[in-house]
Amino acid sequence: MSPIPKAHFRGADELEALITLKGDNPAADDLVRNRVKDCHLLALGAPAQGGKGTAHLLHCTVPVGETTIAMLPVFTRLEHVVEAVRMNPAWQSLQVLQMEGSVIIGDLEPGEWLGINPWSGHEFKLPAL
Repeated sequence: MSPIPKAHFRGADELEALITLKGDNPAADDLVRNRVKDCHLLALGAPAQGGKGTAHLLHCTVPVGETTIAMLPVFTRLEHVVEAVRMNPAWQSLQVLQMEGSVIIGDLEPGEWLGINPWSGHEFKLPAL
């Protein structure tokens, strides 16, 4: 299997660098949230029927330690999407959508987390406001 080429999405490299620097640390939530708002990210979902530019994004629940959280997973690279789908085969029928980070943040439900690059080894969990 050949490696998947990295597509460059606006702000994704900077977001990855920030997460690498800060780790999955709640003290960095505001910095990460501001960076996400200026990024283009990949999400799994399906375009809305008849909706101009709208989409239904994947919302799921995932185990985190001893608990389970509601999450909207997003990705900075296609290779991270591929790994997430490999680990969650039920997601194979979903499309990969390029979305503006500000739109994704607006799609978070109360109590839900934005999971940035989950299952990549360099993830960040950002709570909804």
